Amino acid sequence: MINNRLRIFFSKLKSGNLKSIATMFTGTLISRVIPFLLAPVLTRIYTQEEFGRVALYLSVTQVFSVIACGRYEMSIVLPENKKEALSSMLLSVIIAFFTSFVLFVIVILFSTSLSVYLEDPKIEKWLYFLPLSIFLQATFMALSFYMVREKKFKDIAVSNIAKTFGAGLLQILLGAVKKVYDGLLIGEVFSYLFGNFRYLKQINKEKEVIKSITKRDLKSTAKRYKNFALFSTPSILLNSLSVNVINFFIPKLYSLSVLGNYSLSYKYIMFPITLIGGSVRDVFFQELNQVKHEQVKAKKVFIKYSLFLFISSFIICSVLYFIIEDLFMLVFGKEWQLAGEISKILLPLVMVRFCVNPVSVVLMVYEKQKMEFVVNSLLFLAGLGAIAISGFCKHDISMFVTIFMVLNVIIYIIVYFLFYKVIRDV
Repeated sequence: MINNRLRIFFSKLKSGNLKSIATMFTGTLISRVIPFLLAPVLTRIYTQEEFGRVALYLSVTQVFSVIACGRYEMSIVLPENKKEALSSMLLSVIIAFFTSFVLFVIVILFSTSLSVYLEDPKIEKWLYFLPLSIFLQATFMALSFYMVREKKFKDIAVSNIAKTFGAGLLQILLGAVKKVYDGLLIGEVFSYLFGNFRYLKQINKEKEVIKSITKRDLKSTAKRYKNFALFSTPSILLNSLSVNVINFFIPKLYSLSVLGNYSLSYKYIMFPITLIGGSVRDVFFQELNQVKHEQVKAKKVFIKYSLFLFISSFIICSVLYFIIEDLFMLVFGKEWQLAGEISKILLPLVMVRFCVNPVSVVLMVYEKQKMEFVVNSLLFLAGLGAIAISGFCKHDISMFVTIFMVLNVIIYIIVYFLFYKVIRDV
């Protein structure tokens, strides 16, 4: 995935702001480690079916939240004038509100049909919370971009930590009560409320400027940055679908409990990519951007990082191959054996993604947005291909994950050479 937030982050930072970078990295690190540390407690409180229901709910939320603002949140960091930036932020929130309202109407009309399609009648009552979750998540993204613009990196770090810690603590407390059902889902619904609270305290300081924004200002902002809505939305939607499409079909092909195992496996087996790969990507972005017009140097940088990522991923995945199944049962509980087996199957995909995802910023550096759309389309088709083959052949979950893994590995290898071709053709 091309990390648009990364591009904005680096365009705003000066090379000397090491303290700001450290603050952002620390906040991101802590916010990602917290769920990992709380997971062994949560897997012993909640059932696999409840984890599957949360995965289903979050998949729907993530698909719609990335487009809820019409991608106008991307424009917040661009204006030099604060009022214009706040106009972009306000427009993003307004669009997110109307998007959520439309979805609420759809849920009212079709909640029963949607729950039947998702193969989970118990999720019907939670579908009414989907618009709220999407609005809170979209608002969080818009406010985050404004905080980046204002270089409020401490607030970003604290908000991310509050979001994950607040959700985890609420889930544990509700689970401990025992009488409260769906505590896992309640925590996820309100997680972004915790994160937004810190942001709103800062935004409140700008209330006089916000009050001065007129309808004409909003119309002008919408017209000026309409290309974000027209060209960025399809690509980011495909990207989100490529990640989440499998979660919609696993309950139909297998069961909600199997989805719980798959979602837990996928979330934590991909943890090294998120934690280490993200840091490598940031550094690679900087270095490649400096030499992007010099083909020889650009190729050397690309190959250097590719070798580093390959060696690192090979070592990590080789070690995990021998311990991953026992590790999952030890950490999450013996009943999560299937999650460990799925994780072992996914290791080749983890290795390939670890190598390819960080260097995907090549498309951003050389402004290859059309190729980004092609990449996301291929990954989406890989998910659909695995679903079609396994559904037709009545494969078990292990074979399904194997097919999904193989198709994705092939596509990621092809994509890697496409990235190299971009460098070679400079």
